[in-house]
Amino acid sequence: MAQKHYNIICRPVAPTDDIDTIDKITLACELYNGAQYLGKEELNERVSYLKQRIAEKQAHPEKFKARAKNSPYSALVAEIDGKIVGYAVSHILSDDEKVVPEAKTELDALYVLPEYQKQGVGFTLWKTLIEKLRQHGEAILQLATITLGPENAQGQRGPGNVNGMQFYKRQGCVFLDNTRQWKSQTGIPKSRIAIQQYILKRISNDT
Repeated sequence: MAQKHYNIICRPVAPTDDIDTIDKITLACELYNGAQYLGKEELNERVSYLKQRIAEKQAHPEKFKARAKNSPYSALVAEIDGKIVGYAVSHILSDDEKVVPEAKTELDALYVLPEYQKQGVGFTLWKTLIEKLRQHGEAILQLATITLGPENAQGQRGPGNVNGMQFYKRQGCVFLDNTRQWKSQTGIPKSRIAIQQYILKRISNDT
């Protein structure tokens, strides 16, 4: 697909206005990208959770808006012609969350609507986030991605989130030998849960 030349604008998320859109982007990306590296059970679990979350917000919007205002997470959204097409979410790490002692922040998610992927939106979000962290004097960004899919009936695992791994490698990230498995909310056997691995970006070496 040839890359289009969009005017991409990044801005902080507005908790009272953007949360519904962010959830819908997450759902669209899970259905599109997750099918490539998640098992059927794990994908169904995550999609079911997101749909339930969206329904609850629609039923009780004020409760979720109040919660968003007090959230420890911060987010950036990417807009094209006034439409939110992607977002990035990060949070300040507690000591027991740190993979390396120097890390202060973890990138929790970077999602772009399927029809806008590979058009520079993810890179623009990434670049904006890194610049923000650099301005605050941070040297390392911690994040994780799925490096192996869930185990199938034959005991084999898929290749994981290949596109995500390639993206982060292009941004200068380093993969760490530290893995864990996703926690199932509905009792999916541990062996069937996708594995994720921590990677980091040394912000001070970014060019």
